[in-house]
Amino acid sequence: MWLPLLLLVLVVAGFIAARSVASRQRARQLATPLGDHAFALLTRRVPLYRVLPAGLKPALHRAMQRFLADKRFVGCQDLVVTEDMCLIIAAQACLLICGRTHAQFEGFTSVLVYPDAFVVDIVEHDGDVEIVREETRAGESWQGGPVILSWADIEAGLEHPHDGYHVVLHEFAHKLDDENDAGEGLPLLQNLAQVEAWARVLSAEFAKLARGDGRLLDDYGAVSPAEFFAVVTESFFGQAQALAREHPALYAAFRDYYRLDPASWPTA
Repeated sequence: MWLPLLLLVLVVAGFIAARSVASRQRARQLATPLGDHAFALLTRRVPLYRVLPAGLKPALHRAMQRFLADKRFVGCQDLVVTEDMCLIIAAQACLLICGRTHAQFEGFTSVLVYPDAFVVDIVEHDGDVEIVREETRAGESWQGGPVILSWADIEAGLEHPHDGYHVVLHEFAHKLDDENDAGEGLPLLQNLAQVEAWARVLSAEFAKLARGDGRLLDDYGAVSPAEFFAVVTESFFGQAQALAREHPALYAAFRDYYRLDPASWPTA
């Protein structure tokens, strides 16, 4: 009679102890600032970090500390995820939130990293017929689930920072989009006036891209409003001056949302 109760007590005690250990580990991580190695690595490897104004870097560093304490990095297909890889991913992801006080990525815990682009099965239905096709991807963001990234594509974005292709920015923009259940391509905004301006500007620009107008933005943004938001986010940080010049209203909407003005930063 007493044995099952004793086992239950031991299981609960073990769970509480594990939670306590994890809580202490997180507290230590949050209390430990990024060190010289991290700053040197980011300066050397991440072009957007190099041009980030000095006044914004403390906010980025704090966001990175939270991110690294809260997220679990998992290597896939035998990839060993190093501390440097975690720092590079965290820096790019947290660039999206460093301009907004108290913003952080919530609702998921894991970042899965593949060595290269990965293959996923796409299931479609034509009446009663199920069609399965394979699609190669550089990244994915599952609503309520992990972010999945290709390290080779991350490296490509670091090597060519001005081509508007940044898989980390793209996938973590989807996470910001997911914060608002009101609709795709509509992240949480400050007030009704910003929502109205956002809807007006992005609707017009999305329609232009769908018609094939413009040369700067990737055509993939015409797939859906969610992909448009993610694609424009890539250009906002990676091609800021060109976006401000060719799409001034669109640039202004993203500047107000991210509360950052990368067009004013020096080029890498």
